[in-house]
Amino acid sequence: MKNTKGELIFDLHMHSHYSDGGCSLQQLFDRLHEQRVVAASITDHNHIEAYQNLEGVQTYKIALVKGMECNVGFKREYYHILMYDFKDCPALQKYLKLVRKDDVKFFKKGLRQLKKLYRLKFDRKKVNDFIAKNTYLDKVRLNNFLVEQKLASSGRDAFHKFTKPLPEKLGYIYPAKKFFALVKKCGAISILAHPNKYLAFLQSEKKLQEIILQFKAMGLDGIEVFNNRQTKRYEKLHLDFAKKHGFEWSGGSDFHKEFGQIERKKPGRVVGHNLTAQCYSPKLAQLIYKAMEKEKNKTGE
Repeated sequence: MKNTKGELIFDLHMHSHYSDGGCSLQQLFDRLHEQRVVAASITDHNHIEAYQNLEGVQTYKIALVKGMECNVGFKREYYHILMYDFKDCPALQKYLKLVRKDDVKFFKKGLRQLKKLYRLKFDRKKVNDFIAKNTYLDKVRLNNFLVEQKLASSGRDAFHKFTKPLPEKLGYIYPAKKFFALVKKCGAISILAHPNKYLAFLQSEKKLQEIILQFKAMGLDGIEVFNNRQTKRYEKLHLDFAKKHGFEWSGGSDFHKEFGQIERKKPGRVVGHNLTAQCYSPKLAQLIYKAMEKEKNKTGE
C-alpha cells in the first residue's frame, strides 16, 4: 500500500507491550495500517516475544524484519543498538536468559523496596505467578501487580501511592565487545539508534563520531540517521558521515504510545517527513524488500 504521494513507507524502529510500548500487537498493527506502513520491525528492548505471539493478529500483510533494541555498555555509559535479521543461536538464547534474570531481579528488588517503604506484604505464590505470566518486568508491571493485589485502583494510582520514589528500569546492559560478538554469531545487522540522544552526555558531535568509529572497529554496521530526535541539519550531517565511513543507514519512528502520556510520534514518520526507501541504505532496503517478497509469497499474491 502506497501513501497519497505514491511512496512506500517503512519503519524499522518501534515498540510493543512486550517491552515499554503501550500497544498490544493488534493495536500496533492497526496503527501501522492507518499510517500506510508496508514494512516494519518491532524492536522491543532486549525482547523478541512479539515475533513469537503473532498468531491470531491481523497484520494487514505488513512485512516484518525481525529486530530488537539492545542496551550496550561502553566507557561507563550505555547506548541503544538495533539488531536486525538475527538468526536463533545458542549465543542469542544465552543473552535472552541474562535479560530475563535481570528483569526478575529488578522486579523483586522493587517489591523489597515497597515492603521497606510502606510495610507491604506480598504472597510469594502470587508474586511468582505474576512474574511467570509477564515477559517484561518494569515499573509499569510493578504498578499492575499492585492493582492486582487490590492495593491501588489503577496503574496511575499505584504510581502516585507507592512507586513514584522507585528508580526507573534501565534494562540489562551488555558490554560492547560481547554484544558485537553476539551480532556476528547471529549473522545480524547492527545499527546505532537515535545518535543525537547521546549528545546529552558526550556533549559534542566530535566525541559522538569518535564513539561511533570505535563501535565500527568492533563491528557496528550502521547508524539510524532518520529518527525523531534529528533536525534536518543533523540528518544531513549523519548521512554524510555514514557515507564517508562506509556505514549503512536507516530510519525509525521509535513509536511507543507511552503509558499515560500523549504519543506524538507516528509509525512510519519522523520530524518533517515519511520514512520512505530513500531513508535506508541499499543493504537495508534490500532486507526490507526481501521481507516484503516473503510476505507476498506467504499470502499467495
